[in-house]
Amino acid sequence: MIVAVALGVALFVSSFTSISGIRASIVRNAKEAAGNAQWRVSRGGGRGVPEDLLGRIRSTPNVVAAPFLNSSVTLLRPRAGKLVVVGVDMGSDSMLRLYGSKRALDPAALARMVLTPGSILITRQFADRYRLKARDKVRVGAPEGASELSIAGFFDDPGAASAVEGQIAFMELHQAQAMVKATGLLDYIDVAGVSQSELKKAAPGFVVEPVTALSPAAQDALAQMESLYGLSLVAMLIGCFVIFGSVQVTVLERIKEIATFRAIGASRGQVVGALLVEWLLVGLIGSGLGIFTGAWLATSMLRIAMSTVNAMVPVVKGATAEMTPSAAAGGFVVGVVTVLFAAMLPAISSVRESPLLSLKPHMYRLKNRQALGFWLGVPLLAAGLGLCALVGVSLVTSLAGIVLAFLGLAFAMPFAVTFAAGRLKRVAGARLGFPGFLATDNVHKAPQRTGLNVIALGGALGIMVATSSLVQGLGTSTRRWIHNTLPFDLAVTASDLGTSVYSSETIPDSLVPRIRNLNGVTHVYRVRKSFARHDTGDVMVIGIETRQYLEAHRRKGTSDWARPIAENQEALLDGSGAFASENFLALNHLRIGESFKLTTPSGERSFRILGSVEDYSWPRGTIVTDLETVRRLWKDPNLSYIDVQVDRPERMAEVRANIGELTRDQYALFIFDRNQIVKVADDVLQQTTAVANVQVWLAALIGFLGIGNSLAMSVLQRKREIGLLRAVGMSRRQLQQTVIAEALLVSIASGVMGMAGGLVGGWIPLRYFTFSVTGYLFPLVIPWAHMGIVFACAIVIGLIASILPMRQASAIPVLSAIAYE
Repeated sequence: MIVAVALGVALFVSSFTSISGIRASIVRNAKEAAGNAQWRVSRGGGRGVPEDLLGRIRSTPNVVAAPFLNSSVTLLRPRAGKLVVVGVDMGSDSMLRLYGSKRALDPAALARMVLTPGSILITRQFADRYRLKARDKVRVGAPEGASELSIAGFFDDPGAASAVEGQIAFMELHQAQAMVKATGLLDYIDVAGVSQSELKKAAPGFVVEPVTALSPAAQDALAQMESLYGLSLVAMLIGCFVIFGSVQVTVLERIKEIATFRAIGASRGQVVGALLVEWLLVGLIGSGLGIFTGAWLATSMLRIAMSTVNAMVPVVKGATAEMTPSAAAGGFVVGVVTVLFAAMLPAISSVRESPLLSLKPHMYRLKNRQALGFWLGVPLLAAGLGLCALVGVSLVTSLAGIVLAFLGLAFAMPFAVTFAAGRLKRVAGARLGFPGFLATDNVHKAPQRTGLNVIALGGALGIMVATSSLVQGLGTSTRRWIHNTLPFDLAVTASDLGTSVYSSETIPDSLVPRIRNLNGVTHVYRVRKSFARHDTGDVMVIGIETRQYLEAHRRKGTSDWARPIAENQEALLDGSGAFASENFLALNHLRIGESFKLTTPSGERSFRILGSVEDYSWPRGTIVTDLETVRRLWKDPNLSYIDVQVDRPERMAEVRANIGELTRDQYALFIFDRNQIVKVADDVLQQTTAVANVQVWLAALIGFLGIGNSLAMSVLQRKREIGLLRAVGMSRRQLQQTVIAEALLVSIASGVMGMAGGLVGGWIPLRYFTFSVTGYLFPLVIPWAHMGIVFACAIVIGLIASILPMRQASAIPVLSAIAYE
């Protein structure tokens, strides 16, 4: 029981610590990047802050404001890669005042950067990696081609630079604007010395938020990590059921002792208090071990979680799993409360009856039938599943639904066990002989203990089935989505999707005619991806070259899917309407024909919903409109993707090589075919569920401990009965077969529950819980292979758990067992 409590607490502590470590790393990097700045002024998730806004903000008394332009360019020399170029204003003292004297730069280096065209300051980390010195040159690829940048000096910035391996350079603002073709535009302005309300008055229509606010991609990644709290909760519930069953068995074993104390004058409160103190000690010891185990486990989970977050957007670097007082206190509270809650009902039940009735354990069992619990559990189970099935509910509501569903099972399962075991006695006796009959009878006598162990192990196994159903559902829907919506053979982009899914890097439009003229290329269309602010958070906006996109579908033979877009293309082309993803409509409770507003770099813009599309690009929702509308609103002609159709499949490798050759000396391109994009999606999904898999196996271990503990206590509880059976001729082998048969009965029931409960749980609680966290409602899939594996795991776990109790039962001396009271 101590180990079961420790594992449950370890799951909670490791989840809390790893998620807190990632969040702290992101916030720490954001703070170090912003220096002393308090607020960030931006416009709708894209480059759209006019430079003249800087003057209006600086006119406010006591304000310090620094403009920034962030651009990712291709590093060609000294080594291929990416370089984040940050355009900064060196015409004022705002940088010094925001960053403080500890970040003061060499005046000579600053002068060279400002006065010498094409000069940059780089991090010492970057310089040391490539052995670069002042006045050395690096070659980068920008929208208008390759250029040589001279190193004016160095700066130390381990916090902000660490998330991108030190690949950051400072450049004079106007030179950076000219290099990336963004004259007069900024990405954001960092501000200090003013309240948020005053700043909003100075910058009406712009987004004003704390500098530590997380980016949309970081928020999404953390939301997926926070869903691990749900699995931790399930694991704690499993531990609670194991403890509850164990306490009940120990109470029943000592019922005569308790009745004797009651008969000689002990009060109900004294007996209940003694039992609760006993289990409080178990909770304290188990919680203490769980905190130390959780701290160790958090380090491993943190590495997996960092990979998951950085697969979407590289924002985490150097995160540490530090055990905080709040995590330790939370672990103690969770462990102790779980144990006391599990021990409370059996303790109260032990003193509820008169001492005379309690002295007759058989009468006690008869009086404690499980029918009432069954009829109480069914509505609780239905209510829990109903809460989980509500679309768009909060995370807390989903967790409450999971708790209610498990409690409903806890109340209903003992009666179900009694009912099933009573009807299996004869069948088990006929097929398995006396050991089978005796094993079934043991299950029938202790339905609550057996039922809770079935829930514990079955719940853990059910999570495996539910997770597998969810993963396969996403895989099925992703493949269908890619097949239906993406009519290209090759996608050309400036970012490596295998490294970062949500990169904002772009490629110049001038590349399109050059690709179109390559041998083997039959059709090309443009795509631009960006983000805009909506009431419920940032949404992804995808601009497609509508006519060329529809022509690509015609050539691909998927015109039927694209018919709604074709029927509404005029509204797309004039910018009045847009298509919305299904998850955007569901999360925002919108319908086709209604209108919604987005905050874009050109201000607030209203769109009419022309139709819905299945899309898995962004968990908070995706808006699809015409490319020219996005270019006009975001004031940026560059592209996110150039999608290419090839005349024959066997020429794809040749076309891919020719596209790469086009810009070999200017900037690096990444070219993906449809199968590679499917693989990227699968890899991200596997990384996302990797942490969950660790928790699931630990939850299964708790269930394993529950079965082993239950069988061991069953042997102790029936010590006199076993001695009598041995005295009348039962062999050790038959006794061992009885223990194995009982373990198999529990395992088979757990396996069946795991398969059935996993399907229900994957289709209702977990599916809708995931929707509340990620915004995706996946199709229903039956994972047949994983269901078979789960059933086999249940059998193996039951057999292993029966080894020690089996040896214990066969080693009981007959004479001492008969004399035992």
